[in-house]
Amino acid sequence: MVNPKLNGKVVKVIAGNFKNKVGVVFNTKYKGTSLKGVFVKGLNLKSNFIKKSFNRPLGSIDQSEQFIHISNVKFIYNKNENL
Repeated sequence: MVNPKLNGKVVKVIAGNFKNKVGVVFNTKYKGTSLKGVFVKGLNLKSNFIKKSFNRPLGSIDQSEQFIHISNVKFIYNKNENL
């Protein structure tokens, strides 16, 4: 589920393996009606190893972003953004 209010916001990770990294939110994760986490572009990448098959004779490694819990990010104020 994409929240238009959070989509495109700049966040800074304040805890975990990606501490002090800055990125842009492109998706959100909800559990019921409460916000669980955010997906940040280029951070918290997970590698998925795909076996050899007829369609992929060499196999491959796909990387995708995983969500970061909302308590581990801080939203950064943009100067060009109106309050």
